[in-house]
Amino acid sequence: MAAPLWLAGGPQPWPPAHLTGYVSPSRLAACGGLVSLGISDTLASTVGKYYGRRKICGGWPKTVEGTAAGIVGGALFSFALQWLLQLREVDALPLEDCRILLASVGAGLLEATTAQMDNIFIPLHYFALMMI
Repeated sequence: MAAPLWLAGGPQPWPPAHLTGYVSPSRLAACGGLVSLGISDTLASTVGKYYGRRKICGGWPKTVEGTAAGIVGGALFSFALQWLLQLREVDALPLEDCRILLASVGAGLLEATTAQMDNIFIPLHYFALMMI
């Protein structure tokens, strides 16, 4: 869960004085473990267990409903985190929004289709997609 924080360079001053008007994607990418495992994975598991009806594959325990809830929840949490931590300028480019959506969908689909060690790779996958 902490690997994205380590890869982003560890804790940094909030907001950095040398970045005037530009928000580094590594700031939100550093929270990748929290978003992908703490929010998305937990939400997907809970929704899938209680409300999931359509399995992704036959014999596979993961459901379409759980995957969709994880993707939407992770994206919404990322947007809220970006706003709460003031990581985004009001007139920022929509590229930041695209990064969040890409990372949320990518991490959600990886979670839905992998069977082993997903809690190790999903935060790293989220981090990599946020850095694109």
